[in-house]
Amino acid sequence: MSAISFLLVVIAAGFYAVATKNQRKEIDRVLQLKLEYLKAFWQEAKHGPTGSPFRTGPGGQKARTSDYAELDSLLMRKNWTDTLVQVSDEDENVLYRSSSLQGHVLAIPSHQSKETFETVDLKGFSYPFRIVSFRSRYTRARHDIIQIGEPLKEMKQLQNDILWGGLIAIPTVLFIGTFIGLFLIRQTLKPVEDLAQQAQRISSESLSRRLPVISTDDEIGKLSLTLNDMIARLEHSIQGIHQFTADASHELRTPLTILQGEIELALKSMHARPCQGNSEDCNKIFQSNLEEVNHLSRIVHHLLTLSRFDSEQNKVEFHPVCIDDILNKIEEPARFLAMQKNQKFHFEKNEKAIVMADASHLQELFLNLVDNAIKYTSQGGKIALFSTLHDSRVVIKISDTGVGIPEDHLDQIFDRFFRVDKERSRSLGGTGLGLAICREIVLTHKGTIRVESKVGQGTTFTVTLPAITTFSS
Repeated sequence: MSAISFLLVVIAAGFYAVATKNQRKEIDRVLQLKLEYLKAFWQEAKHGPTGSPFRTGPGGQKARTSDYAELDSLLMRKNWTDTLVQVSDEDENVLYRSSSLQGHVLAIPSHQSKETFETVDLKGFSYPFRIVSFRSRYTRARHDIIQIGEPLKEMKQLQNDILWGGLIAIPTVLFIGTFIGLFLIRQTLKPVEDLAQQAQRISSESLSRRLPVISTDDEIGKLSLTLNDMIARLEHSIQGIHQFTADASHELRTPLTILQGEIELALKSMHARPCQGNSEDCNKIFQSNLEEVNHLSRIVHHLLTLSRFDSEQNKVEFHPVCIDDILNKIEEPARFLAMQKNQKFHFEKNEKAIVMADASHLQELFLNLVDNAIKYTSQGGKIALFSTLHDSRVVIKISDTGVGIPEDHLDQIFDRFFRVDKERSRSLGGTGLGLAICREIVLTHKGTIRVESKVGQGTTFTVTLPAITTFSS
């Protein structure tokens, strides 16, 4: 508001200055015209050896008062009754003075400029006068000083009008502007207040609700869409947390239930018939317990790994790594696992590439994908691992001829604890977290991972990583 007030004052001051300047220029123009007219009169009226209408004697004596009647008549004919006219000699003695001066004597400028404009105040007048002074020489030693003045009544009135107009208009404009501004602000902020009230009603139990979107073309509409998008993300995150909690509870409860049952059975058996250290029943129970403990350990390890990825606390040390060195390290264990199921393992390296990566994470990534391919491929199947280079990106594919994944499950296989066949996955030692970890590793390395699969024909995982250096094999 203070800025608006300052701007209005500056505008009013500028208008005041411009109006005053223009009025003064107009008055100076009128004075100049009157002066030119008197100069012409001067030339026509001058007589005698002095050449001055106000000095008629041989020695330049002053004319009698009656000799000025012609000039008085001129002022009357021109209706210059408010115009001041004064004629003085070189000694500043007044030779002629119009009746409009009312006995005042105009001060003569000290400088010798031929024409001088100035603004003066005369006692008894409520307004100033604009005066032009002109020196008319008729001999080297003698000259007359003609002074003509115009009242600045109109300019003074204009200035007063502007001043009073500003004093009235500025507070009025500020008051009206403030009122309109508050009204507009209230109207503008009302949708925001409504959004705030709607948002306050949305809690963690009602995240399915959305804020109303009145219009999408203004800022309020964009704000509503942004808030709705944020609420949707929150809803998805909380649903994920709830699902994760339920899945984790289920995954942990199953082995714990098995452990509990087997331990109770072992205690009953030992109470009825103490088992010996080499008893076959005891060995089976303890072997089963060990498997469940190992399964629990894998779940906890994978959960801890994912938690570190989520909190960005997982230590990832990036170094230039040759992708073929990583694949060579997993080739031997992959062949061994495939050999146990009489599977054919094909490994093809077309080009070498250097990537910025954490070698241990990449080894875990590819070993996990190869392990899954072997697990879900039947006896005598085929597993293929090969790498290639395309547009400065290294592409690694792991394919199998296994059971495949239904198309409607392809978008879920990277979700935590998701398993297409829960019973089969558990019997194979899966935790439902391996592919989720693979995705986090790939994202950490600014790569992509995608899957293609057909039920009964097999599955292909494709990992793409940015390469920094390539060279021929």
